[in-house]
Amino acid sequence: MKKLFSFLFFFLLISVGVFAAFKVIGSSPEKSKGAATNYHYKIRSADITDLRTMSNWEVGTGGSDCGDGSDVPCVIAFTPGTSDPDFQTFLNNRNLSGLLAASQSQKESD
Repeated sequence: MKKLFSFLFFFLLISVGVFAAFKVIGSSPEKSKGAATNYHYKIRSADITDLRTMSNWEVGTGGSDCGDGSDVPCVIAFTPGTSDPDFQTFLNNRNLSGLLAASQSQKESD
C-alpha cells in the first residue's frame, strides 16, 4: 500500500510539472503582442539623424501637418516585436525609405 501511495504521488508530481511546462510555453510574448502605438514626427527634416532622434517624435496621430507631401514620414503605427522591441530600435533599423514605407501618412520636408 505504501508503494502504491508513493507511485501515485510521484505520478501526480510529474503530471503537474508537464502541465506547468505547457502553460509556460503557451504564454510566449509573441502571442501577447499589444496594440500599436502611433508616433507623430514633429519636424520636417529628412535627415536620418533627425528621424532617429526620439525627441523628434511624440505619441499621437499628429496635427494638421500630415498629408501635405511625401518626403518624410508623419505618423507611424508601431507594434513591438522580436527584432524591434521598442520604437528607438525600430527607427535605428530603418533608413528613410523604410520609414516612409512603414508610415501611415507623410508630409513635405523643409
